[in-house]
Amino acid sequence: MPSIAEPPLRIAGGHVLLAEDGGPLAALPRDLWVSGGTILRIAQPGADGIEGEQVLDATGTLVAPGLINAHTHSPLVSLRGTTDGLGHVGFMWRNQADTAGRRAEEVYAHAYAQALEALAGGTTAMIDHFPEQNPGLADIEAAVAAYRDAGLRCTLALRIFDGAYDDILPRPESGLVPPDPSPLAPESVDTLIGVCTEAVAAWHGADGRIALMPGPSNPLRCSDALLTASAALAEARDLGLHAHMLETRRQRDLSRARHGVSNVAHLDALGILSPRWSLAHCVWVDEGDIDAFAAKGGIPIHNPASNAKLQVGTAPIATLLARGITVALGTDGASTSDTLDMHEAMALAALVSRVRGEPTSAAAAYDLATTGGAAALRQADVRGRIEPGAAADLTFYDLAAPSLAPLHDAVQQLVFAVRADAVCRTMVAGRTVFVRDAAHAAKLRAAAARAAEAKAAAVARATHLSAFAAAMAADERRARESAAGS
Repeated sequence: MPSIAEPPLRIAGGHVLLAEDGGPLAALPRDLWVSGGTILRIAQPGADGIEGEQVLDATGTLVAPGLINAHTHSPLVSLRGTTDGLGHVGFMWRNQADTAGRRAEEVYAHAYAQALEALAGGTTAMIDHFPEQNPGLADIEAAVAAYRDAGLRCTLALRIFDGAYDDILPRPESGLVPPDPSPLAPESVDTLIGVCTEAVAAWHGADGRIALMPGPSNPLRCSDALLTASAALAEARDLGLHAHMLETRRQRDLSRARHGVSNVAHLDALGILSPRWSLAHCVWVDEGDIDAFAAKGGIPIHNPASNAKLQVGTAPIATLLARGITVALGTDGASTSDTLDMHEAMALAALVSRVRGEPTSAAAAYDLATTGGAAALRQADVRGRIEPGAAADLTFYDLAAPSLAPLHDAVQQLVFAVRADAVCRTMVAGRTVFVRDAAHAAKLRAAAARAAEAKAAAVARATHLSAFAAAMAADERRARESAAGS
């Protein structure tokens, strides 16, 4: 009987979602051992144990890799039901009205509520593109504290910009003038890189599950100096890079007008396109962009719910995958998708592609939320698979749930049938951080209530932003009606 210094946890009696001997993922009766935050061993039920092991009875459950939400925004978790009927411009100003000027405790309340909700839905890790304005150290410290307290694995992408948000400025004929001072006021390159550098030194690697990386808002909103400085910092500290990329037709057109090429090609021309980049949306990429991803790297992140709701289009996922490009999956913020449930995102990823006539299989959609997300997250041992040496980030599903009973094909059912309510336990780095019981339900409700109170308090301090957001939404509707009538 083997023995190791730290007695592990044996997870026994469940079905484990594995790819054995190079085959497809399948739910197999297996026991697995977890120690030091990673998976130590996988064996047949009844195999010899390890001296001093503890046992977690997983009978009646499917044990699967934790899901990874590769693009979301914690400041928006209290904003469900605020953006239906808005396009991208109206949605962006509505978000500013509802998020600007938050205090540290309000930042914490939102990140904590988002983390708890994610864990309850089987998401064990996320990239939080944070905040909605340029970050300060107090904001970053509050978000880091929230994720540490909740137990979620998180890579915070620090949203920075030193240029104007030209893609959401008022139409000249509207007569509208952006608020002054603006919540989207740019900062200098030195200031922004200084904040990122100090934050990385303070919190990158905290608890073995918190990472940080520069998150240029969008190349259109950043100077070449900021983009290259962000890439240099990432190279020096072995960090990722995260940005919005070609979400809208207007962004594509502005990039071509400014640089003569798309934003992807511009990053390539600067010599900084690399596998470090994870790029949200990629709806308006062209063949040249896809060639660049295939040659130089970069991980597109599909956000099907957000893209559909804002009517901006949908990313060519099947084409990207056919070229061997790694693709990840996100929910985007809760104000555009109105959900943090990665099961819904997987289903949409598979279904929307079929409307395009480019079908994505359930297995491919599941990979977006697991192995693809792991590549974007860039945290050691996070692989999106259950295998020895991988981080023990695990989601347990109740096999008696209607969406899983009877179990025919685990991957198909996880993508098309299962939703968050089938999750009965979530484990991050080998530690249980969620169990579906009355205590956790009360904890989640209390966190959501605190986020709602925090949102209301911040909005009450900046009523002028709400007035401007309403005016921008009205102008956007007029423009849409005028275009439809012409």
